[in-house]
Amino acid sequence: MLTPTSRRILGAVTSVVTAMAVVMLVETVGHTVSGGPAMPDVNNAEALAAYAASLTMGSLISVLIAWVGGTAAGVITGSLIVPGRSFFIASIVGSAVLLGAIAQVLQFPHPTWLVVSSMIGIPVAAVLAARVMQR
Repeated sequence: MLTPTSRRILGAVTSVVTAMAVVMLVETVGHTVSGGPAMPDVNNAEALAAYAASLTMGSLISVLIAWVGGTAAGVITGSLIVPGRSFFIASIVGSAVLLGAIAQVLQFPHPTWLVVSSMIGIPVAAVLAARVMQR
């Protein structure tokens, strides 16, 4: 039997892993379905800028869906493991996904609409998923 602390740690780790897995899966599917070039070497700033400029609207929307959906999936998963601690899980998952999104935005240029909507959408998804799981 898990102690309450062990359960919280397991819930937090599992929720972040779930969120990141969903983000990677949805982004991969979105980029594959909407077409576009393969991701270049991340150490080549010029290639990254050209890559970002060539992304289709479908690819960009899939990124937003991935970040927001991954956040919600992570919160739901963690809340199932640690019932009654949905907002604790939401703060961890929301922070992890938000930091990952910020790192991506800083790595190469993203459209302003995507940056603004994701910086709002990620925390909103975390809070809404936590509220749903509190019921």
